[in-house]
Amino acid sequence: MQLPAIGGTERGGDRVPEHDPIRVLIADDEEAIRVILRSLLSNDPGIVVIGEASDAQAAIEIATTRQPEIALLDVRMPRGGGPRAASEITRRSPDTRVIALSALEDAGSMLEMLEAGATAYISKADDTDTIVATIHGLAEQADRPAEPSARALDRTLEHDWLDRRQQRAEQIRAIVRAGGPRIVYQPVFDLPKGVYVGAEALSRFDAGPTRSPDSWFEEADKVGLRIEMELCAIRSALADLDRLAPETFLGINVSPSTCCTPELADAIVRSTPERIVLEITEHTPVNDYEQLSACLRPLRALGVRVAIDDTGAGFSSLSHVLALEPDLIKLDIDVCRGIETDTARQALVTALATFASHVGADVVAEGVGSSEQLIALREAGVRYGQGFLLGRAQPLEKLRTTGGS
Repeated sequence: MQLPAIGGTERGGDRVPEHDPIRVLIADDEEAIRVILRSLLSNDPGIVVIGEASDAQAAIEIATTRQPEIALLDVRMPRGGGPRAASEITRRSPDTRVIALSALEDAGSMLEMLEAGATAYISKADDTDTIVATIHGLAEQADRPAEPSARALDRTLEHDWLDRRQQRAEQIRAIVRAGGPRIVYQPVFDLPKGVYVGAEALSRFDAGPTRSPDSWFEEADKVGLRIEMELCAIRSALADLDRLAPETFLGINVSPSTCCTPELADAIVRSTPERIVLEITEHTPVNDYEQLSACLRPLRALGVRVAIDDTGAGFSSLSHVLALEPDLIKLDIDVCRGIETDTARQALVTALATFASHVGADVVAEGVGSSEQLIALREAGVRYGQGFLLGRAQPLEKLRTTGGS
């Protein structure tokens, strides 16, 4: 597992880069490998190392805040491995190109990384020219959609990858043809009053393999079918709106891209807009806030309210709050967890509730799981809440509409 000796290439020795240096993140659990890679890349004036990580979670956090052009990820890292890091980095920093790095050259490892979002794959046994050339090659493709590089794939592997992609796409299409995911509802309560005020529609998937709803939507996104999947779920939820108590609202999760489709507008117009809350998710990036605001404007004029989901989970959710001026700010479950004993969380939630009051919004806490947590949220100024203590996500006929005290 040794990289070639530094100095085996003269690439970039006296060369002056024509553009700003390529910003690279290195993630490998072996310190010796990180040192060698850093020294190797530092020899090229067209590359600058902007961060190093020893595990998947640290790589995700650095990429989220620093937004590198290239992330060089070890396939076998602690805390989730290269595939988890690749998937999260490409979601949170969509302009980052991922290069998988490993001593392993088996097809399974390569396919796993490619499916998670990597666009090239190099071995720790590759020479220095190959490593540096792969970084430059991917950086030069920054203005084109990310696709696996020819360098990363032999013909057999490329065929296997395309075949798997086609199989996944067909599985998603089958779910869409069958009407989309099954919908369950989690009640939302007014915390000071203990009154049921609405419900959030959540997707559940019965098809195999067993995976989280977020993973299913990510899978749909990878094969270009996220919008179709989301619209199926939204139509199913809206069909149940009249079965909810008339004074309550229905929250439906929607990505920024789906917000701007005529199909969503048509579905809302055919329903009861003033009872609908569009919960903008953080799972896909917003590339143009002006366009998204323009798409939401006619819906808001009909009475639709807008919520920002997972606020506090990352920078993008806070950007959503500032740019979109939501009616509801939904706190991420990790922000609320432990608030009953954590003074830092208490201060953060109180600050967000104060901010919301100044901009005419209300705060919704997710993941309310204990009476102590509920009391702390009330004291912090949070108006609405949902979670296991108040009611689990259930089919509509089993929806809990009492409690919350």
